[in-house]
Amino acid sequence: MRRNHRQSTKESSSSEPGATDPVTEPPTLAYCSGAADRITAEGPTVEFPAATFAKLRAYVSSCAVEIGGMGLVRVADGGLRLVVEDVFIVEQSVSAASTELSEEGISELLLALVEHGHDPAHLNLWWHSHARLSAFFSTTDVRTLQTSFPYADWVLGIVTNHRGELVTRLHVQRPLPLQLTNVPVALELAAALDADLLERIRAEIVQKMQPTNRAIAFGTAHTY
Repeated sequence: MRRNHRQSTKESSSSEPGATDPVTEPPTLAYCSGAADRITAEGPTVEFPAATFAKLRAYVSSCAVEIGGMGLVRVADGGLRLVVEDVFIVEQSVSAASTELSEEGISELLLALVEHGHDPAHLNLWWHSHARLSAFFSTTDVRTLQTSFPYADWVLGIVTNHRGELVTRLHVQRPLPLQLTNVPVALELAAALDADLLERIRAEIVQKMQPTNRAIAFGTAHTY
């Protein structure tokens, strides 16, 4: 975003007695192309290595209803790159239009991360699928980002679906509140989903998903 603030003043040209004082108009916003008075703001890019994105695809494409989880994010290049290093699911209740992660499942994930030498403070990603619906942040999704992670300085939200749509939202809570929507995403794509990966993911889904309407099912992987 490039913006240039310019302030103009309008003065009376009358030389007669009683002429009005100069009137200062409010600042106006104008776009400019001159490098000398250019203000540039650079935001972060979300990056998915091929293995991480393949795992996310496997979770989403293997479940006929909504599914959600969390992920590890590494901040690189002074905050200009948010690299998603791994994604996970936990025990959850799911339906065609909702998913609720269990607190016990999240606690188990945190313990597992510590046991494997990961810093749980990097668990800054919350993702979920809208299955066959469009990928967007609903009012409930935004409220979840705003209220469900009180101890995190920031949270990255991702919504995706079977068609491969993917939208992002970054909520910064400290040192000051800030929200960024549609954060750019850079993907490394694998040629195809690995059959062994799909088998492992489907077994994990059976173990951790609790369908509220018995609608959970497995399907063929979708090409993103």
